[in-house]
Amino acid sequence: MKKKIFAGILVASMMLGGTAYAAEQDLGVVALTPVGEEDAAESVTLEDLKVGDFVEIEGFGDLTALLFEFKDEFYMKSDGWKRTGDQADFAILKIKMLNTNTSAKRYLNDFEVKMIYDDKYEYQGWALQCEGDDEDYYAMRVSEDTGTIDPLYVGYYMFGCTVPNAVVEGKAPLRMEINFDGNEITYNVRK
Repeated sequence: MKKKIFAGILVASMMLGGTAYAAEQDLGVVALTPVGEEDAAESVTLEDLKVGDFVEIEGFGDLTALLFEFKDEFYMKSDGWKRTGDQADFAILKIKMLNTNTSAKRYLNDFEVKMIYDDKYEYQGWALQCEGDDEDYYAMRVSEDTGTIDPLYVGYYMFGCTVPNAVVEGKAPLRMEINFDGNEITYNVRK
């Protein structure tokens, strides 16, 4: 009789413990990576990316060019407003990335951005992650604890460069060259 009571108490405590445990769990989407499966990244070269272009990159994600424009300010989450002053503007290309990998991915691990004007003047650029796809450019730097995009979720990024007004207003060819985690992208502002 004592064994039956003990067994009943044990089963009841396991059931209650399991219920309490389930209540503490995160009930959001939790993606599991299949065992032994890794996404094989394929580097691509995009010679003439245009706003509106959608590009599937195997093992990397689906890239969509959202907009390009010159701006004199944008907002940084950690630093407040960034402004160029009277003699320059920011050249900004904003993209959307859908992570099509089976595991979370941190984009912007390795990047280089530069603007080339008249095939002889080069300006060093930068890249930031954005919150949302609007034009407010609520941007943030990617660090060790930010920037990870879960499978089938979307991240937004801005590639930019500060360029003089003579470049913005000029007529000579102007392009942005981006190396985005091994993918080479060229956006021609003017040919």
